[in-house]
Amino acid sequence: MNIAPECFFFETEEPKDSPATQAEQLYQAYPRRVGKAPALKAIRAALKRAPFDKLLEAVKQYAHERAGKPVDYTPHPATWFNADRFLDITTTTKFHGHDNNNHKFW
Repeated sequence: MNIAPECFFFETEEPKDSPATQAEQLYQAYPRRVGKAPALKAIRAALKRAPFDKLLEAVKQYAHERAGKPVDYTPHPATWFNADRFLDITTTTKFHGHDNNNHKFW
């Protein structure tokens, strides 16, 4: 009797604060989900340069700013994270119901 090797692989849940889980959350929040493998690699590297909560806030704001705009002009997530574009985010838009008066993101 032959047993397929994939029968021996079980999905395990990562802890909620693990880099893999955080990277997946950031990827899912990004407004263009393409090139997942290089994106996750870039996100894990970005997590070493900036805290998760700041990255998530920047991604959410960027997604808000890109809403309704052509996806062709939204960079791939690997490009955005590798270039530290999360540092470019300013609070010029009304976000979470607050008018933030054009302050720098951090």
